[in-house]
Amino acid sequence: MFSPREREAIILGVIVGITAFAMQTMLAESPLWLHGLVIILASSIISGIATFIK
Repeated sequence: MFSPREREAIILGVIVGITAFAMQTMLAESPLWLHGLVIILASSIISGIATFIK
């Protein structure tokens, strides 16, 4: 049905969406520097997962 590349893209899209939702929920009234730190950490984790999947 889906090619392997499309499946990887779907999986990464879901991971990014869940991460973004969790970040917004947890950091509702936090300072801006904390938002930046979490975004950097989350992007590093997502990049690591993408490398692991490939």
